[in-house]
This record gives sequence, C-alpha cells and structure tokens, in this order.
Amino acid sequence: MISITNDTVYEQLVEEFISNLVLVTDNANVIVRPARATVMIFDDDIPAPVFEMTMYTVPEDDPGSVRLCVDIGVEITEPITYTITTAQKNPPQAEDSDFTGGTTITIAPPGTESCTNFSDLVVNDNIGLEGNEAFTILIDGSMAMVTITEDDDVSIGFNPTAYMVLEGGSVDLIIERMGDAEDPVVATVLTRDGSATAGEDYVRLDGVEVTFLPGEFTQTVTLNTMADLPAEGDEDLVATLSAVDARVDVTQPEASVIITEDVVPSISFSTENVEVGEGDGPAVVCLDLSVPLSTDLQVVVSASAGTADSGSDFSAGTQTASFAAGSTRACVNFVIIDDDLALEGNETFTATFETPGGFASVDPSTATVTIVDNDVFTIEFTEDDYSYVEGDPNARVCLEGIGQIVQPATATVSSLAQGTATVGEDYVALNSDQVEFTPNGESTVCISVSVTDDPFLEEVESFPLTIDSVSPTPGVVTGSQSSTTFFIRDNDAVSVGFNPTEYMVVEGGSVQLTIERIGDAQEPVAVLVTTTDGTATAGEGDYTPLMQVQVTFNQGESTKTVTLITLDDVPAEGPEYLEATLDVVDPRVTVSTANATVVITDDVVPTISFSTSNYVVGEGDGTVEVCLQLNVPLVADIDFTVTAASGTATADEDFVDEEQRAVFPIGETRACIDFKITDDRLQENDEIFTVAFSSRPGITTGDPATATVTIIDNDDPEPEFDQTMYTVPENNRTLPLCIDIGVLVSEAMEFTITASNKNPPEAQEADFNPSTTITVPAGGSMACIDFTGLVVDDNIALEGDQSFTISVGGSTSMVVIVDDDIPLIESGDVTINEDGGIAVVNVRLLNEIENDFVLDYSTGEVPDGAD
Repeated sequence: MISITNDTVYEQLVEEFISNLVLVTDNANVIVRPARATVMIFDDDIPAPVFEMTMYTVPEDDPGSVRLCVDIGVEITEPITYTITTAQKNPPQAEDSDFTGGTTITIAPPGTESCTNFSDLVVNDNIGLEGNEAFTILIDGSMAMVTITEDDDVSIGFNPTAYMVLEGGSVDLIIERMGDAEDPVVATVLTRDGSATAGEDYVRLDGVEVTFLPGEFTQTVTLNTMADLPAEGDEDLVATLSAVDARVDVTQPEASVIITEDVVPSISFSTENVEVGEGDGPAVVCLDLSVPLSTDLQVVVSASAGTADSGSDFSAGTQTASFAAGSTRACVNFVIIDDDLALEGNETFTATFETPGGFASVDPSTATVTIVDNDVFTIEFTEDDYSYVEGDPNARVCLEGIGQIVQPATATVSSLAQGTATVGEDYVALNSDQVEFTPNGESTVCISVSVTDDPFLEEVESFPLTIDSVSPTPGVVTGSQSSTTFFIRDNDAVSVGFNPTEYMVVEGGSVQLTIERIGDAQEPVAVLVTTTDGTATAGEGDYTPLMQVQVTFNQGESTKTVTLITLDDVPAEGPEYLEATLDVVDPRVTVSTANATVVITDDVVPTISFSTSNYVVGEGDGTVEVCLQLNVPLVADIDFTVTAASGTATADEDFVDEEQRAVFPIGETRACIDFKITDDRLQENDEIFTVAFSSRPGITTGDPATATVTIIDNDDPEPEFDQTMYTVPENNRTLPLCIDIGVLVSEAMEFTITASNKNPPEAQEADFNPSTTITVPAGGSMACIDFTGLVVDDNIALEGDQSFTISVGGSTSMVVIVDDDIPLIESGDVTINEDGGIAVVNVRLLNEIENDFVLDYSTGEVPDGAD
C-alpha cells in the first residue's frame, strides 16, 4: 500500500509516479509480471474566488479608486486571471450610467489572494434627489454590493425678492432652482396680506404648485392685482415659497410685492439750488416722492465736483436717502470742509440720484449746492505804535495778513493827518502807498517810512498812519489795528561846557569865560554860571562873584561868554585861583566840561614861549624834544597844545604829524613833548618843519612863539658793483655792469668808474680805456650801463688772458680780458731746377705776437728715388 499526501496546492494537471515490484525471497521459480506499475493522482484543490467584503460604500462626488481584494483559498503554481463584472440591484436601482462595466484581477503564484484598485467605478452624474444607489459586483460565484452615497443638493428660492406692480396689472414672481434632480421638483406658492388685501387688491395665490422637470431651473407664477377706485397709495403683500420634497432646501422663501397706484411714482430734488455757508456744517439735500409708499425706499445720491473740489471743499462719495413708509421726503448730508481760504469766492458742486426701477425722475433731477465762502483775509498793523530815531534808514511800518488767500490782496496806507511831527520837515508823508499780499507769500509786509534827520534838539514827535482801503471786497477786511502811531525820537544831543577850562587874568582886570554849545536846538538853551572860592576869595576883594548868572543860546548860536571881574588889592600875594561851575536848566542838555579854573596873577603878566627857536635832530634819532617855558610859575596846572607844520620836511613822511599837549604842573616853568622822526632810505638834503603852541587867556605869548626843527639826513650813497669780477672777450668791447648805492636819491646822481692796472698778469693801458660815468636816476638806488669801448682789441697774439681793476667810490672789481688772437702765418710756392740744390721756403708772420713760438715744417711724400 502506498500513502498519498493531500496538499492544498492547485496543480491544475493529473500527477503520476512509478511503483516497482521486487521479490523479497530468492525464488527462481517466482516470476513477477508486470514488474512495475504507474500510479496517477487526481488534484482535488479547486480555487474558489471570494471578495474580502460583502459591501463597499463610495461617495458620488469623490469616487477615487475602490480597492477590491479576492481570496481563492488555495495556493497556485501558475497565474490565474478572473473577471469582475457589475450588475443592477433593486431596491434602489443604480442605473448603468451610475457605474462602469467591469475589470479584471490576476492572482500570482504561490499566493492565494490579490487586490486591485477599481478606478472610476462610480460616475458623478450631478443629479440630485436620487438618494443612495446600489449595484452588484460579481467574480465567478462570489458577489458583493457597492453603495453610491448621494451628494447632489437641490434648493429653490425667489429671485428677485422684491417686486413692484401698478394696480390692475400682473407681475410674474420668479422662482429659481439650484441643482438638477432625477425626478420632478414641486414647489407651492402662497400669498399673505400686508397693507394690500386679497380679494380687494389682488388675487390670492393659495398653494399654487410649480413643477421643475429635470433640466429646468426657472419657473414663474403670475400674481394678478385688482384696480380699485380709492387712491390709497402704495400697498404691499408677501409671497411665500415651500417645497413638497423635504430634501429640497428653500433659500429665499419670501418675496415682497408693492402695488402702486395707477400713477407711476416719481422722484425729484426738493429744490434745484441749495446754499450752505462754508462753516455752517453739512449741506442738506432733499428728495421728494410724488406719492407716499407703503414700504421703505432707499435712493442713492451722488455728488460731483464743480468749482468746488472734492476732498478739499466737500466730501465726495455716495449717500443714501431713505424714505420711510408713508413719507414723501428724504434728505442726505454732504460734509462741507471749512478750508480757511479767503478770496476763493462761492463754489458749487452738483448732486444727482439714481432712479429705482418702477419710478420716474422729474425735474429738478439735479441740484446745485453753493458753498458760500465764509473766510475773510484780515489786514492790520502789526504794532499799536512804532518808534524810530530820526534819520534811521530802516524806519518802517509793517502790516500783517491774517488768513490764507488764493489771489493777491492789497491795502493802501496813508499818513496825511498832522501830528506833533511836521510833514515835509520831520518825515515824508505816505499817500495811499500800496501793500500787496500774495498767495503762499509772506504774512507780514513792510513799507519804508522816510524820517528826516534834522540838526535840532526837540521833543519826541509823532504822526498817525491809517489803512485807507483794502481790496478785493468782499473777502478782505481791516482788523482792529487799522491805525497806528509813528513816533520819531530825537537823535540830536546838545551839550555845553567851558572851552577852554583854564584862564589867567592879572588882578584888577577881567576875563571872558567861554561857553561852547555842541548841537543846535529849536528852542533857546539856558545855562547857569556860578563861581566858588579857591585860594582867591570873593569876600576879601579878589574878584566879583557870579551867582547863577544865566547865559542863553538861541537857535544857531554855538558860543557864549560871561565876564569875570577881578579886583586889584594892595598886598603882593602871588597867584590865586577860583572855580567857575556850569549848570543847565533843560535836563535834555548835557554838560561836557562843567568846571573852569581862573588864575588871578599879580600885576606881573605870565608869558609863554619856546625854550629855543631852533631844534636839530638826526634822521635816525627817532624823536626830537621840543620844550615850552613860562616866565613865572603858576598856582594851577595848565597845558598848551603844540602842533607841527610841514616845511621842506613833509608831515607823515619825514615826521609824525600828531597834536601834542605840553603840561605845566603847579609851580613848574618848563614843559617838554616829543615829535617822532621818520628814518627813510632817501638821500636828500637836510629838511625842516615848524612847531607852534596855542594861546591861553591871561597868558602873553612871548618870543620865540614858533620854533624850527632841522632833520639832518643820514643817508649817504655808497656805490658798489653788482659783481666782484667781470669777464669780457677781447673782441667784444662792451661790458654790461651795474652799481647799487644802497639809498634812494631825491635827484639824479652821477658816479665815475675808473680803470687801472693789476698784476699778475698786467694788462697794459693800451688794453683798456681808463674811465666812464654812470647815473642813478632820481627816486632810485641802482643804475646799469653797457661800458662800450672798455676793452681794446689789439690783435696781438699769444698775450694770454689779462686783467685790470675798475673802481667806483670805495668799491672795486676785477675785469678779465679773454685773449682771442692767434698767430697768422703765410708761406709761398717755390720753383727750383732739379739740379738747383736746396729749395728755400719763406714763412711770413702776419700779426704781432707777445711771446716766441716754434713752427714745425715737413714735406709731403715723394716718389721712390733720391729727388
């Protein structure tokens, strides 16, 4: 018996093997026939394919790939391919259009299962209300169900949702379906009263059915209205929509219907022109309805620029005018911008509206909005008053423009009204002088005022200025400061004082005290003179006192005197002095020198003079001392002014011309001062200038009253050659040379240049000329000449270079003559017979020589032989 193995492999063919028969015992008499046999094995492993799942679900809108797996239950040795088919299934029934036909799947050895992705198994048909659908997939005897999940929505709704119909007419209410359906979609329409009443104003819709067949997306239902007699205005009702199939969504279930009167309602602006002040807030623009409505109405109103600019004069954009139910007027506000720009004038923009459907627009269908400019440009003086010193070139008044302008503005200014200042004398009048302000220009503009600088002491004077007019008007106005006062401050200082401040008088005589006024005045100027004792005493009979004696300067007077009388007493008491004091009545007048000293001398009169009539000073000494002397000492300090005047010496060239003060302290009889002397480089003669002193009251001028100062010149010319050695060729007889005398000469000066021998070697007198002259011009210090003929060309050879000396003043220089002469030799032709013996050649020297020289002579080549 042979045991057969039951495997689980599908081999597909009948298998066999050989069985051989062999004797176990050795028996020759046993014969086995046949000795082998064939054994055949029939396979019992039949593959039976089965789906791994009995149900699959696929969304219709995302079919993708359905993954199917099949198990055949046995192993295989070769690939097996199976066909998967599809078939309808009820209920519900998926159509052939909802799925594809089939596919194949192959199982490879040695496996028992295989999977495949069934692409596009489900078709998305975009048909709504199908519900979930199923179909069957088959493989041999195995089957599974595939369910298609529905994803297509269907909705219905009114579009539009608002309607308007003239009473007595009809209107089609439009119903729109979104999404298709496999079966008809049924909707019902009902009406509901508003202000309109069914049976009186319209025919009620009571569940009117509307059916959408597949492929239909729009349906209408007609609403009929009734023409009644009363004029009742607009009325309204509501239509409602519902779907029979609960799977259908209703997105816009209601529509409003307005039934208008037989007359079409019209819209217009309430007025054609609207005026608003620039600073008064918004511009109110109103619309009117011809009849009231039973429902609210909104109308869009727009503004467009005219002369007014959007964004700078008003806010652009659209506004919505809302008519409330029953009202016939609605208004909108446009924002007006207060721009603070003057002189732009009134500006306009235009308002328009959009006419809703079912309405008519009537005139005025546009409205012009005028913006009344509220901006003024104010011009006024910048100050309540102005104050300048007379003669000030920068005197001016300024006007300020307050606000902004878009065109020029002007003002005229005048100063014709009389004040304390006199026009023509104290200032030049302004007569409607114009000031202009420009857009984006300066806010302050000034105008010059010409103020006269007179020479008189006077009070502060003034005159008024006014703004006469401004333009353009309206738009430009004058401010609160439309007038101002211009003050002229006096710049004329007046001072008084004693000049001189020191006086001398012999006792018993009188002296005039001089008072000087600096600066004029329009009114008289009074001063008071009072004396006070010094060593001289009024009570002891030395002088008659002055007690606030008034001295008056009238206009144009600059000098006044007051007389002081002295008394001749018996005792010999020497010089005495007193003080005179000056006061002013007008505080505007200043006192420059308030005190003067008066010296009363004994009967001997003091005398002033120079210590000598001649002073001598060297030009290089720097200063010269000049002295004054008194014949008697004085009891008070006194000084004298000493001045210099040009003579042959020139002020500020030869000496410094400056006024000096020689001061005599009390008891001194000699006083000296210095004048500076200028050390120039100019050679000139001795020069002089004179000095003199001022006189003083009470002092006699003695002799010498003037003195002469002599300046001794220190500038001596010292000529020098510009070179210490000159070289000149013998055949060039001209030698250029220069001299410098070291100082400037006031007049031309001539110098002699001489020549002399010099050793070694020595030029002979025959080799050069002995002398010449050279002239330095006035104002100069240097001169140059070409010394023509200085060197003699002697044609003597072999002299060698020679030299000689030239001299000017104490300066010498050497001149070297470069010899240019060479010996000149001449020889002639000689003719001699062949048997003549010796040929004599004569050589002749053509010029003179200074030294011997040897001449070599040779013959040229001759033919061979003893010629």
